[in-house]
Amino acid sequence: LSAKMLFKKALKWEFFALFIMLIAVFLTLSKSLVLLLVGLIYLLRKRYFSLYRNGVIKLTKLQKIVRFSLKSVSILLVIFVFFATHFIIVQKESGVVSTEMTPYIKVEKPLLDTENTALYLCIYGHLKETAIEIGLQNNLFGIGQGRFLQAIPEMKSAGIYPAHFEDADPHSTYFGALAELGWIGLFFILSLWLQVWRNANLLKDNSSFKQQWFLFGILACFLIVILESVSTDVLNFRHYWVLFGVYWAIYYKVTYY
Repeated sequence: LSAKMLFKKALKWEFFALFIMLIAVFLTLSKSLVLLLVGLIYLLRKRYFSLYRNGVIKLTKLQKIVRFSLKSVSILLVIFVFFATHFIIVQKESGVVSTEMTPYIKVEKPLLDTENTALYLCIYGHLKETAIEIGLQNNLFGIGQGRFLQAIPEMKSAGIYPAHFEDADPHSTYFGALAELGWIGLFFILSLWLQVWRNANLLKDNSSFKQQWFLFGILACFLIVILESVSTDVLNFRHYWVLFGVYWAIYYKVTYY
């Protein structure tokens, strides 16, 4: 397969779809859509550059630029999502934070303060801060599944979670696990993701498995779930369980049949 063939025959529709999604991302600033775009970029990189990994086919200068650009865009998008989810930039009026913003921030505790703007943690950031504190206080086993809300009043009294914020769930698979299930629960969740990627490498190197692009598509979905788990409790979304079922069914069939 020549590079010319790959980039003329197939790129047209994939990059058209990528362009449409980019427009949607900038018009809606949707967190999930941005992460979906990251997953699509991962899939495109795997689809067009997997043949070059072992030096089977040499990259042209243009292809190197495209590969680097796709990777850079992915990293920047992930950084943007994490920043926009956990921090808020507030414009001051005559050097003072507007009263309209006070319900959403801890005014007396800016992370960065200038004459005209200030950087604050938003509720997502404070929830993670609270989850870490609960996890540190309860160590191995946490406070128990589903008990995060019950711990919020105590955290408010201690000044860790802002008193004027609404009581809320941790909104994070990882930080929620740390608070409710302790370090052991967090370890098992991270181990699950590591096992998924480890088994994916075994499937990829298995000559009997022919649907490599289908595998890359599933891994792109898992990548989205892993990233979204930072600010969403994905274990509450049952449709993700179907993804696990399909993945393990493929792995079991290829490995044992």
